[in-house]
Amino acid sequence: MRVFNLDRARAASWLTEAIVRHEMGEAFTDSTSPLPLGLDYRADSIGHEDTAALLIQAAQRDQILTGPDAVTIEFEYSDDGDQGLFRLLLAITAPAPLRVAGEQRPLPELPAAQATGHPAALALLDYTVTIANQLFRQLQDYLTTTRKPPTG
Repeated sequence: MRVFNLDRARAASWLTEAIVRHEMGEAFTDSTSPLPLGLDYRADSIGHEDTAALLIQAAQRDQILTGPDAVTIEFEYSDDGDQGLFRLLLAITAPAPLRVAGEQRPLPELPAAQATGHPAALALLDYTVTIANQLFRQLQDYLTTTRKPPTG
């Protein structure tokens, strides 16, 4: 069951627009500042970790990456003094606030780590959808197995 989806056709043109606008120094769609996604973007590069978070945020805002209401995907980076660590989280706002965190991984383990620009960004979005669906499924499995039968 896939609850998070990436519209790959729209993502391709959306990413191209973002890269062109960044390279030209223009604002991206309705945002006030350009998405910092250039031809040199590498998901595993120190200094681009904010770009990964902003990319995932913008893809959800622009309905390129979709999921259930009241659930968003977040990218978290931690500086470990070496290569950096990342993880993805589900931020659930209703019916009650809850954050479900994925496993922390070294930054070089991001998919297409050696790719740049458009292919790197698309690989990051694909990976984000895969991990978000795994986390959502794990949460559902946990809730199903721990649900107490009704008494009475």
